[in-house]
Amino acid sequence: MRQVSISFLALLILAQLAFGGSISGTVTNATSVDGMFLVVAMLHAGITDLTSAPMTYIFSPEYMQDYTLTNDAIVDFNPFFPIAYMPAGILPASGDPFGAQLFPPVITWGGVATDVDITLFSSGYIGGNINYTGSYAQVCVNVYDYYSILSPTLESTHFIGADNYLLSVIPSGPKQVQAFDDLNGNRIFDDGEPSGYYSIPFLGFDIVLVTGNISTSGINITIDPTGIGETRNLPDNSSLDIYPNPFNSTVTIAVGAGFTPASFEVFDINGKIIEEIPHVHLNKGSSGGSFTWTPDESVGSGVYFVRASVGDENITKQVIYLK
Repeated sequence: MRQVSISFLALLILAQLAFGGSISGTVTNATSVDGMFLVVAMLHAGITDLTSAPMTYIFSPEYMQDYTLTNDAIVDFNPFFPIAYMPAGILPASGDPFGAQLFPPVITWGGVATDVDITLFSSGYIGGNINYTGSYAQVCVNVYDYYSILSPTLESTHFIGADNYLLSVIPSGPKQVQAFDDLNGNRIFDDGEPSGYYSIPFLGFDIVLVTGNISTSGINITIDPTGIGETRNLPDNSSLDIYPNPFNSTVTIAVGAGFTPASFEVFDINGKIIEEIPHVHLNKGSSGGSFTWTPDESVGSGVYFVRASVGDENITKQVIYLK
């Protein structure tokens, strides 16, 4: 029976590689703005910016507005984060009606996900914790508008002076959020001042989606106390491979010869540690080493992330567990 199920799963994956998949739902407008067109897009781990995400355009939208987004990039087991926005003018701008869904992410089955509904808002909140080994007395938060064509542009600066923050009535849309230690007290981020940016854990997005229906308590930022943000490069032959992926009982985690991790950690989509392996005995060969991971019975099917760490550096890869 398991062999039949795996064969059927393989056929679904091959079919999607050839035809792609679709995500559909309804967009509701909770604002008083009526735009000429609506954009629905799906953020995922493979994109480099907002414009590279799969998207569809709907002209003269009505609310409630149904949508269907079909794209070759929509395949099973890849988590998607839907967004929708309606420019008040020709180009989208901060504060235009915007909606999003972050958690749980959308995952297609058989190349299809339905009832993925999105509500548009004109503002939202940003909040979270600030991790810093220095003094919080002059800590500030910058909010950048991510709609800017060339690069994120500074939208507002907020004095915090504490290890947690909550910013209210922030214009809706994609943002970049930075915390910094304002050493000279001028309420401007200057080169060399300790700082850090928020990014979605394990997916690498540095985008904060501001809209009325998203919880903002988890926009946590770590300030680099050096003010330089320097990182050491991993060896050229470092790698982290996971196979089979998806898996349904045991998975092999392999590393390249130039990368000898001190520890491995497995996280779920919310960043919760599922398993921590501080010291790994690798089965070493000429091209690197490997070990196997068998999830505990309490671990359910879903998307997980394996992180291999050495010193201050790490590599993270996504893995799909099908029980």
